[in-house]
Amino acid sequence: MARVDVITQLTSDEILVTQAIANGTYFIEGGVPTGTIDGANVVFTLASNPSPDSSLSVYLNGSRLKLTEDYTLSGVTLTMVVAPDVGSILQVDYRFSPV
Repeated sequence: MARVDVITQLTSDEILVTQAIANGTYFIEGGVPTGTIDGANVVFTLASNPSPDSSLSVYLNGSRLKLTEDYTLSGVTLTMVVAPDVGSILQVDYRFSPV
């Protein structure tokens, strides 16, 4: 069977996603960890383990936070150094492997 090369017809974003899926890597962008934002809670849970851990980006009200300065990560547990205020928006981006 002949190989059909359609890479040149895809956008750069589509190529990135196609390669990631082929490699068994998936992305979460704008994900919302579970946990109560009440000004007291500092523990939140991600939907999956970031892989690698360094792929995790955490945003509070649109500002990117820094690992160890603003939060720590252990498996799927995200622990904030300071509890987000009521009404804050906490979002995450990361890669993970479904396997």
